[in-house]
Amino acid sequence: MEFIIGFFAFIIGLFVGFQYAAHMAGRALGTMLNEFGITDREIARKAEEMGIDVSRYVEETETEADTIELLVEQVDNRYYAYRWETDEFVAQAETPEQLYAELIECLPANTLVNIDRDRGGEYFKHIAEKG
Repeated sequence: MEFIIGFFAFIIGLFVGFQYAAHMAGRALGTMLNEFGITDREIARKAEEMGIDVSRYVEETETEADTIELLVEQVDNRYYAYRWETDEFVAQAETPEQLYAELIECLPANTLVNIDRDRGGEYFKHIAEKG
């Protein structure tokens, strides 16, 4: 019985070790290619020259989007948005819809906004359900 348990432990360890080694080898290869300035397009072109089908390859695009965390609170009949990390005022409006429009207008186009439910995200629930 101990032999069977030991054998299965060995097989599981072998599998996990192989997966880790393959992952680290992929990271090392990616780092080397970046240091040599070899792009994904060059690799795809070379693969096509070698007869390898790259039609299912999806090129990764780097986004330069900034992500900000907001805190939204309702005081009387107005909604206020602040940066969660710094409490910096961002926008205000009379309704969540108007605040949403204000945020779109005042933030850069490539900005990702996160508003957790306990930090005022519940005010935008109906807007998120529409979209």
